Formats: sequence, structure tokens, C-alpha cells
Amino acid sequence: MKKIICVCIVVIKENNKYLLTKRAKDEASDGTLWQLAGGTVEFDETPEKTLIREAKEELGLDVKIIKFIPKIFTKIASNWQAIFFIYLCERLTKDQSIKLNNEATDYGWFTLPEIKNLPTLGQVYEILQEAEIYISK
Repeated sequence: MKKIICVCIVVIKENNKYLLTKRAKDEASDGTLWQLAGGTVEFDETPEKTLIREAKEELGLDVKIIKFIPKIFTKIASNWQAIFFIYLCERLTKDQSIKLNNEATDYGWFTLPEIKNLPTLGQVYEILQEAEIYISK
């Protein structure tokens, strides 16, 4: 059976650099790919609640949603299609430490040109190019 899933993506930019995590080895990654934090909307959950939950689970951060990026990205696989909702966020307090869960092995802060040359999962660079348009608006 084919299904559609909704995924909310956390975009955090500080000091002209974006926060990425290195995805742990699994069916989607060989353990060398960088990604944006985020996850699937659960039943009876708004995209905004998903985003806040995923930031806490994956990054250990409490975040504030700044802006919805009004472009929808998609990915189609053999039996599912993901629809990505992108949100620009910031840490509630700058002194929060990043604490990764088991979905990632590392994190880093990268400029957009650096990200263009990184091995990434999915459309990370394209998503951040789109986010750049709305960051200063």
C-alpha cells in the first residue's frame, strides 16, 4: 500500500551558519550524510507541535518558530511520498547545549557554500537556499 507522510523540518541559523546533524547509519544513510533535524507528523498533532517535539527529541533544544517557509518539498520512493514543511526556528535561549539522540552521530554549523559541498541526505541545500529568501523578510 502506498502512503503519504508529512515531515516537518527544523532550520536553525546562527552567526550565518546552519545547524546540521550527521545521520546515523540506517536504511536511508550509510552514516556519512548530513541532514536537517525533523520528523513525521503524528496523528492528532499539528505541524508546529511536531516541529517543537522533534527539535527536543533530536537536538535536545527548546525552539521558537520564527517563520514558515512557504515552499513545499517532496520526495517519492517506491511505496511512499514525503511532503516536507520547512520552518525557520531559533533556540529559546542561546545557552542551550545540543544533545543528540541516537538518530545522529554528530552535529555542526555550516555556511550555505559549505553545505553545497557536503554529502547530504535529500534536498538539504535546496531547502536552505529557499530559507535564505525568507530569513531577512
